[in-house]
Amino acid sequence: MREMTALEGNYRFRAPAVVLLFVFVSSSGLFAGSLAHRIKIALPAETVSVETHGHVSRRATAACEDYSEINITSLSVPRGFESLPKPWIDGTLLIRAYASATVSSGIERLLNLTVPGLSGTTVRDVFEYLKVQGPCLIFPFGGVVRDQFLGKSSNDVDAEISCSANRVRALCTRRWGVDNCQDVADSDLRSGYTYIGSETASVSAGDTEGIDMAVWDITFFAKLTDFEYTANSLAYDLYGSEVILDFTSTGVADACSKTIRIPTSNVSQWDSWKTDVKVYRYWKLRVKGFSPVDSATETYIVNTAKSSIVHRGESFTMFYCSYILDGSYIDLDNSCSINECSHVEAQVQLYDQSFYLDMGSFWNQTAKPVAESLYQKCESSALTPSLFWFLIMNSVAACILQNFSG
Repeated sequence: MREMTALEGNYRFRAPAVVLLFVFVSSSGLFAGSLAHRIKIALPAETVSVETHGHVSRRATAACEDYSEINITSLSVPRGFESLPKPWIDGTLLIRAYASATVSSGIERLLNLTVPGLSGTTVRDVFEYLKVQGPCLIFPFGGVVRDQFLGKSSNDVDAEISCSANRVRALCTRRWGVDNCQDVADSDLRSGYTYIGSETASVSAGDTEGIDMAVWDITFFAKLTDFEYTANSLAYDLYGSEVILDFTSTGVADACSKTIRIPTSNVSQWDSWKTDVKVYRYWKLRVKGFSPVDSATETYIVNTAKSSIVHRGESFTMFYCSYILDGSYIDLDNSCSINECSHVEAQVQLYDQSFYLDMGSFWNQTAKPVAESLYQKCESSALTPSLFWFLIMNSVAACILQNFSG
């Protein structure tokens, strides 16, 4: 879930884009305490080229060249977990298993990263502690596995765990304190999950962004229509087998070809599959260079997104805040509290162009104003040099545009 801070895809301007930022000054002053601002982006379509879609980077990676399918019945679990329900045996999905030395190496690197706020504790340490004390088995899941096939190093750890959410939080709190073990509700995609780590601690190059841990009974034993997109429905078995589990049977191939596919090919089931968040997350793959498998998928997703934005605008502002601005949505005043604002400009530009390329005039006339209605609060305690120059340059741009319009 927590992959929204990564900026990926090739982004190139043929001519400078004009970016306009309106800054609202709080009573404590512009550079003191919390910085609240709204962002408006003016990006003339004819002057900007964004290389984020299907015509770029369908290139082979080491993982896509060295993976091979294995017999899924050969998978095993560690001693003491023999009675644990196994999704590849006890579930109803057609799950495929693959081995890849490249993916295993990438996951090994991930396990050695430290978790912010846990005083040097690594991801491996957290997993081993929960395995012994739970006892719980944990499989990395989603984007962290997909990114291995894209040739990217991910610091964003999503995982599925065999223990209950209450058990995970109790064990986590006992070891690392309640502030590092948060219960996160997500009624759209999951019934709830536990975030392990500190969201306020500074993150260094050797850190993860924390660990999002969901209960695997909910995910691994779900119906096909409960999964998101196929390329995001991959897990990694850490225990002995060290293989990739493909829960939709096409996820590995789709990750390598950068294909967006709804898990079920039965179009009559798509309405049962859709949720607002699933639909909007289509654009998280688009900015990574993914393309829809066919025109029917593209038309369905784009039209469903348009309808959702018109009839349930708040769900889009929540998505925009959480997944694009990497913030926390506050519904009382339709605001977005952003911990780190230095990445906001590039993130907004990247997604604005991707939305525009797929939605056309609907984006500028209808959807973009909904996103811009968010009152954005920068919660950074200090003004960084990059944010300082970002504010200065956009204030200059505002003056120039005002003069031209006058």
